[in-house]
Amino acid sequence: MTAAELAPLERLLDPKYPERLADVATVLYIELLNRDHPVEAAAPLALALTEALRDELGGQRMYVTKGRQLTLSRRDMDIFAAFNGRNQHLVARQFNLCEERVRQILRRVQAARTAELQGALPLEQPG
Repeated sequence: MTAAELAPLERLLDPKYPERLADVATVLYIELLNRDHPVEAAAPLALALTEALRDELGGQRMYVTKGRQLTLSRRDMDIFAAFNGRNQHLVARQFNLCEERVRQILRRVQAARTAELQGALPLEQPG
């Protein structure tokens, strides 16, 4: 996105506005434009949404997951669900894939599930 396209939002942002919040407002602004919101409405709405997030979540540490599991295909999730630890060859036949491809899919889905779970673990500071 060009500087000219971002200008309506930039005009609304105070120079002292926190950089991370400005990033959030920019992402929201671009998404609103991509969803055909008019430019004159998208910038104030993006800023209002950012401020709502700041009001609700401000002061908290927050990890924003990339949502890998959400991006896995339905087929891959079905393959993972059909696998019982010993039936790789049957799963390959059921989904018309070679066993090596099933192994790759199983590793990728398991890695995504692990990342999602570990991303949610609270990190405690010692005593």
